[in-house]
Amino acid sequence: MTSYSLFSAPAFSPDQIAEEINSLPEEDQKAIEDDAFCRNLSELKEEENREINFALIEEFAESLDRIPDDEKLEYLQAVQECPELVERESSTIKCLRARYYDVEEAAKLLVSYWKQRVFIFKDKAFLPMTLSGAMSDDVELMADFPNLIRILPNDKFGRTVIFRDPTGVDFGAYHDGNSMIRITWYVFHLALEKESTQTLGIVYLSNHRPSRLHHFNPRRAKVSLSSLRIALPIRIRAVHIIRPHALYLKTLEVVAFLAGQHFRTRMKWHLGSADHEVNMSLEKYGIYPESLPTTIGGTLDRETRNGQKLSWVEEQLYMEMEVTSSGDSDPEEDFDDAEDDDETTDLLEGLEVNSFDSDRDEGFDNFDDFEDEEPE
Repeated sequence: MTSYSLFSAPAFSPDQIAEEINSLPEEDQKAIEDDAFCRNLSELKEEENREINFALIEEFAESLDRIPDDEKLEYLQAVQECPELVERESSTIKCLRARYYDVEEAAKLLVSYWKQRVFIFKDKAFLPMTLSGAMSDDVELMADFPNLIRILPNDKFGRTVIFRDPTGVDFGAYHDGNSMIRITWYVFHLALEKESTQTLGIVYLSNHRPSRLHHFNPRRAKVSLSSLRIALPIRIRAVHIIRPHALYLKTLEVVAFLAGQHFRTRMKWHLGSADHEVNMSLEKYGIYPESLPTTIGGTLDRETRNGQKLSWVEEQLYMEMEVTSSGDSDPEEDFDDAEDDDETTDLLEGLEVNSFDSDRDEGFDNFDDFEDEEPE
């Protein structure tokens, strides 16, 4: 496996990315612009109403069968241990939509999904993607830093917007240094519960003010990028990079290389020195200040329940409790609902807001054991 360091890895600056886009065929350039400004909204809306015919499902199953068993061990284990999760959290339709109905690629995506899920979540990989399930070790971190990664209100086109802001977080002070990747998986799973996310796609905002070099962990970055590229059943429409510090810009240029051409050419750089400059820049893409956190100059407020303002994590815990207690969960689910309800209540009652000043981040110590595709 090729290894990369911050100062030796190939990199793409914003200017080089612009040159790369200009060198692409007109059809590809148009696709990039369509994704950025959602100029193909009517086509995507039509797709949302498209019915998946039985023949396509059969073709997908045949493609999956052609993959040798020794290359899909994690998927086969998941089918045996938690078939309801395979259907709900990595469904055939999600994989087909993510790969634009290419059955071969969709089957590879499903296999890669479970391979990475087992690698990232280990003994919790076959638990439901809930705060009391696979995410139980990470709730404290999410509650203390609700903007670490979260879903924002849709952009003006109705597309899902996900915001990421890891600045100032001491990952090592919590369960381990790998929480960021697990939280990323969880938030993307929440987003994919909406059918519109599966078709219209996701707009990704990443805040990097005031990021510093020691915030960057190349192993964690590569695993995260691998998840976005070859594991999660998602369509990334645009990636907005917000106000990176000049010294941190080099790390993002390395990330741009690792991300591959599709993601790299969809990066939009917002380098203004003030919040209002960034907000004006984002407005061009249909993202308005009232939908942005206050940390980047927006006016988005917390949810209110019974007169009390809550973080989105606290609100999500309440929602999970309500689903469990109302019996709205999958009737075929073989989990102990009462026990799950008790765990969620304990998590909610145990939340305390803390702050940490250290920026230590140990990342994936065993990353070299993981095999994924080389960057494009």
